[in-house]
Formats: sequence, structure tokens, C-alpha cells
Amino acid sequence: MNRIIGRIIGSVLSLCLIALIYFTVNIHDMLESRHDIEIGYVEALRVVMSRNYDSKEELLLKNQLLQEKARHVHIYYSPEQQSLIPYTSEILDKAHTENRRLIGEYPAPPLDLILFQDSEQFYDYSQIRNTNGYYSDFDKVIGILPIDMRTNSPANTQKELINYIIMHEYSHYALLQKIQTLGVQEYIPEWFLEGYAEYISFQPAEAGAHRNPLDHLIPFENLEKSEQWKHLRTAGAVDIYRQSEEAIAYIINEYGKDFIIDILKQTRQSESFEEAIQQATGLDYDELEARLLAPAQ
Repeated sequence: MNRIIGRIIGSVLSLCLIALIYFTVNIHDMLESRHDIEIGYVEALRVVMSRNYDSKEELLLKNQLLQEKARHVHIYYSPEQQSLIPYTSEILDKAHTENRRLIGEYPAPPLDLILFQDSEQFYDYSQIRNTNGYYSDFDKVIGILPIDMRTNSPANTQKELINYIIMHEYSHYALLQKIQTLGVQEYIPEWFLEGYAEYISFQPAEAGAHRNPLDHLIPFENLEKSEQWKHLRTAGAVDIYRQSEEAIAYIINEYGKDFIIDILKQTRQSESFEEAIQQATGLDYDELEARLLAPAQ
């Protein structure tokens, strides 16, 4: 009897080991393909478990900087940026509070915030131009260039920029964690993600205030994919960030903040994101665009 039980346990363990190896190989291949990196099998498992990838370049950069911790966020900075840290921590608290107000509780895996010293350092690490901030969900990193430090920008200007970028990029982090918690596997359009982050960046009381109404916009179906967004962002014909923010503001003002989550939940049973919005609000893309243009007509 004991021998039979031992064989059963051995068989189960063997199947578990085979499943683990199969899972690890698939995860490893997916990470290397999707993110164009070279990574070991054990490291691939660690990335999945921690939902955070620390590249050699990231570790090298962070080892050269000072560090402070605010909640679940590790802030990395140079000695010259010491005076900005209390304000940075304050804005992180505000971003956390505002996101909880809109989407409720969300997981908070460790997050790194790096204050870069100059544009050269920022580009060498991020390989991103024409911006002062970004968020990588794969790396769990918010990168901020608080003006080029070599220009000796006024402290108040640096703080204004830090406020905007933290509120925007942290909102990407918060919403993406919430999306994973909801079990949403479907693709969420860029305009929705960016619009949400912009809405948080401009305090709700100020959203849409002291600005002229939109007189033209880009069809939302052309703002769904990352490639489309990157192209139109640099083209500059229309402020697609403002258009997307006003779409989110309209949905929240008209239907309530809970509809952000309602739309995300609806995507799990809809064939497209436009259909999810229509099911939740009754608006398709054409109608939403018409509503946004209505004040100017």
C-alpha cells in the first residue's frame, strides 16, 4: 500500500515538474520575444512572480543614486536633487489617493521612481525622446526628467513638472494593476489609458476649465493602437492627450466615476472596446466624438 502511494506521489511530482518546465520555457520565450531582451529561465520565473524586471542597466543606474522610500515606491535621485524629494513624496501620496478615489483599491507591487539628472542620461537609459517622463509596466519604473538640471531651472518649474508627470505616470501604473486584478485580457486602447492618466493629472475640478472647446479631433478608432498613438503624438495636428482626457472627463461627469470600471469589466464580454463603451454608456465612438465637439458647434 505504501509503495502504491509512493508511486502516485512520485507521478504527481513528475507531472508538476514537467508542467513547471513547460510553463517556464513558454514564459521565457514570450518575455524575450515581446520585450526584445535576453533573460535566463530562473530570471523569467522571478519576473512573473514579482511582476518586475530589473535589467543590468537599471541596477547599475540605481546603484549610482541615493534612495528614499515612500509607501511602495523607491525614489532614486542625485545629491543635487535632494530638495525635490519631500515634494516628490507628497505628490506620490496625492496620486495614490486620487487613483483610489476613481478606481478603488488596486495591488501595489514595488515601484521605482528615477529622477534623471539631464536629458542625455534620460535618453541613454530610456531611449525615448520628446518627453520628460514615462512609465514601464514591465520594469515597474517611472522615469522623470525634471527639466534639464544643467539649465538650472527654477525650483518651482521643476516641481510643476514633477507634479504633472507623477500624477500622469503613476496613474498608468495604478490603472494597469487594476486591469490585471479585474482579469481583463482584452486590449485596452491607448486613448483610454492616456485619457485616464491625463484626467488624473489635471485635477477633476480643473479638467476642461479655462480652455477653448475642441473644434476638431481624431476618430477614436485611430487612437487605439500604440503605433497609431506614437505617430499622431509626434505629428502634432491635434492634441490627442487633451481629446482623450476630455473623453474620460465626459464619461465621468455624465455617468459617474464607477463607469471607468464598468467599461473595463464590459470588455471581457464584448467583441471590441467600442462595443464595451456602448454597452456601458449607450455611446459608440461616433456619438462620443459628437458629444465632445458639441460645445464648439
